Amino acid sequence: MSRWKKSFCWWGPAALLALSLLVLAAARLYPPGSEWYAVHIYPLLVKAVGGVSGLLPFSLAECIIYYLAIRAVCWLLSLMACAPKKNRKKLKPRFWGGSQKLIWTASVIFLLYSFQCGINYYRTPFSSFCGLSIRPSSAGELAALSAELAEEANCLAPQCSSLPGGPTLLGFSQREASLLGVQAMEKLGESYPSLAGYYPPAKPVLFSRGLSYLDLTGVYFPPTIEANYNADAPAFHIPETICHELSHLRGFMREDEANFIAYLACRDSEEPVFQYSGTMTALIPSMNALYSASPALYAEAAALLSEQVYTDLSYNSAYWKQFEGPAATISNFANDTYLKANAQPEGVRSYGRMVDLLLADYRVRHGL
Repeated sequence: MSRWKKSFCWWGPAALLALSLLVLAAARLYPPGSEWYAVHIYPLLVKAVGGVSGLLPFSLAECIIYYLAIRAVCWLLSLMACAPKKNRKKLKPRFWGGSQKLIWTASVIFLLYSFQCGINYYRTPFSSFCGLSIRPSSAGELAALSAELAEEANCLAPQCSSLPGGPTLLGFSQREASLLGVQAMEKLGESYPSLAGYYPPAKPVLFSRGLSYLDLTGVYFPPTIEANYNADAPAFHIPETICHELSHLRGFMREDEANFIAYLACRDSEEPVFQYSGTMTALIPSMNALYSASPALYAEAAALLSEQVYTDLSYNSAYWKQFEGPAATISNFANDTYLKANAQPEGVRSYGRMVDLLLADYRVRHGL
């Protein structure tokens, strides 16, 4: 290998890293530029990259992750094979060769992340497009919101399929769920132009239980611009998760806003199970916030829950409890760090900020 090629193996990734950091710094310092990018450039990437990956019936993101993991294990095993003295001469070239590939892979993925995800963290918040005013709310307002969501869940639960005495079922195939999620987002785009555009279908993760161990219901994978969801999670999570991940394909990366967008999409859907999913995933954080504000008012709202809704909530708690452990703890820490590094200083608690948007929406709907 020539001296130029050897040096390129190191300064090439350094150049990609520098470009990525420069782009993210510019996005942070000049939000109007990020908004322009999210509106004019990012949709083209969704059509080009997401359109291609969307043609596949499986998650390309999952395949890439497995491939990289296998390659990493094979590399480590090859280094271990060089441990005996007779193979020591092979150790150095294998180590540096594998290290170069690792650095190149990481730098390319970070570059794709920057352009296909990172810039969008600094765009105009969705609340600015939907005309909602965020302000402090009283425990009484929170109790009223929780009671309304509880009554809605009670009305919707009988319209969904469920096992006798068991949790609510999805009621259709995963492919149908993905297509219905696209339809729900497209319909919402008619009311909010910032959400209009092309949506490739969301993909169920083959090893969804692995996401459960990581305490995740879904994940957006920037390099392939794919929305992936946990098909093993309790059924009432799935429609909302699909819409949540699809909202990232419109450039809305904040988790609290993605949750709220998913709630709106599910609420306006014609499918009862989507409506129920949106209501339930709004009810849970609202009730949690109410408990912190006033245990007495929480008890009153909880007393409104029907038997089926209570069954679903109990099943949900039991499902996630079985995955508590080091993997979930590490995943939450990594997710918290990631969110804080991307203009969400509250970290994983930003998921709870959805309640502020729900309250703002409640005030608008009731003329308060």
